[in-house]
This record gives sequence, C-alpha cells and structure tokens, in this order.
Amino acid sequence: MNIIRSAQAPLLWDALKIRILEHGLAQLHQDWNQSHARPPYSRLYYILEGEGFVRAGNTEIPLVPGNCYLLPCGMSLSYRCPSEMTQLYFHISARTTDGYDLFSRCEGILQMPARQAPSQMGQNYLSKEYLPLALLQRQIESDLCFLIAQAGLENHLLNPRSPFLESVFMTVRKNMRSSLSIPEIAAILSLSESTLTKRFRKEYGMPLGRYIDEMLAQEIGRLLTGTDMTIGQIAESLGFCDQFYLTRFFSAHQGMPPSRYRSLLKVQK
Repeated sequence: MNIIRSAQAPLLWDALKIRILEHGLAQLHQDWNQSHARPPYSRLYYILEGEGFVRAGNTEIPLVPGNCYLLPCGMSLSYRCPSEMTQLYFHISARTTDGYDLFSRCEGILQMPARQAPSQMGQNYLSKEYLPLALLQRQIESDLCFLIAQAGLENHLLNPRSPFLESVFMTVRKNMRSSLSIPEIAAILSLSESTLTKRFRKEYGMPLGRYIDEMLAQEIGRLLTGTDMTIGQIAESLGFCDQFYLTRFFSAHQGMPPSRYRSLLKVQK
C-alpha cells in the first residue's frame, strides 16, 4: 500500500473558521434604504427576484436576480430598493487565526453568477428535511471558496504564520480585556518586551499595541451585534472601569458610540 498525505491540506483546513451568524429569506420594499455602520461580519446575498442597489464609496452596484454578492466585513455601505426585491441572505464570520475576518481584506464588493439557482436555494432553505439543508450549507461554503479565489485572498490561507505569531494571537485571544498589556503578554510568552514588540512588528507588519486595540474593538462589536448584553455588561465582561470608558474607546475606533452602532445594525439584512 502506498499512501500520499498532503502537508498543505490540514494547514488550509485549520486556517479559516466559517460560521453563519444570521440568515433569512427577505422580501424587501422601498423601506430597505439605509446607510450603515461597519459590521463585524460579511453579508452574502442571493437575489431571487426584483432589484436593489448597494453603494460603496462612489460606486453603486445593482443587485440582480441570479447573482450572489458578498459585502465584506467592516466595509461602510449604503443600500436601497426602488420597488421590491427578494433575497436569501447570510451573515458570515470568516475569521483567520490572527483574529481578523478574511473578507475584511477585500477592497470592494464581490459578485458572481450564482452557481445554483437562487430560487432552488430558497426552497432548500425553507425545507425541514436534512438533505436539502445540508446541501445548501455545502453550496454556501463552495460559493465562498470561489469568492475567496476571485478576490485573491488565498495567500492569507496558504502561507502559515510562524509559531511565534500564532502564540501571540492565541495569547491575545485568551486574555482579551481592556487591561491586557504588552508586559503581560511578554511575561506569558517568556520574552522581553523589546524582543516581543520588535519581532511582532517585523513579522506581522503592525505594532502590537495597535493589534491588541483592534482585537478589543472587534470583540466589542461582536458582543454588540451577537448578544443581548447591555453596554454596561459588555464593559464589565471586558474589564473596562465603566460604560463611559468603553464608549470612548469604541467611538475612537468605529466613529460612533456603541449604542448607535448597535441600533444601526439591528435593522440591517
């Protein structure tokens, strides 16, 4: 017996964790007209009927039946529906090992013809049987793979990080709170602060302090959109002195207070 094992395959399988956070079959009308905050997830749209528009900067893209669209995580967009539109939508988390969402690295909206008729996908979505729903999940994952390739994001998955970087990412993730400091991380990893910060910046291209702040801001955003915790409870869970300090920190990163951010994203599909 001769068995050939791929060394690349398990690295790629472990490099990306995809989760569906929210989903629905939406019948939209003229009240689907919003400008919104930068959500901590990407949105995948399959258009069944009608027409809508999404604007990113100065570019407006029509949403037409038979196509699928991915609105990247963290991108500020506006959208509108002139009359009526039916869409199957999924809010997607696609986090890589560094804690960032893979699609946050996109420069614009991704689109392609749907590889299965959206009307059939809609029927599968409404089914109560195992096979149609399982096939729908696999179709979504397959479409995301094609969109990743279209956007040229494969290198972020195919080039593994060094054990040093992975240890820093894991340490930040496991100890995420407002008081997490570089000296604490250095102590956990048994490194000097100088070695830690210089090596992190050299290998990752970003100051470690900025990375910690961005991970903390992302975690606040996820708790605001993915839980019913009050802002005070989120502040307490992440070690802020009080709600005021969390609001000041979050506003500096998102350009708006957490209460406004949450209310905007509640109405978005």
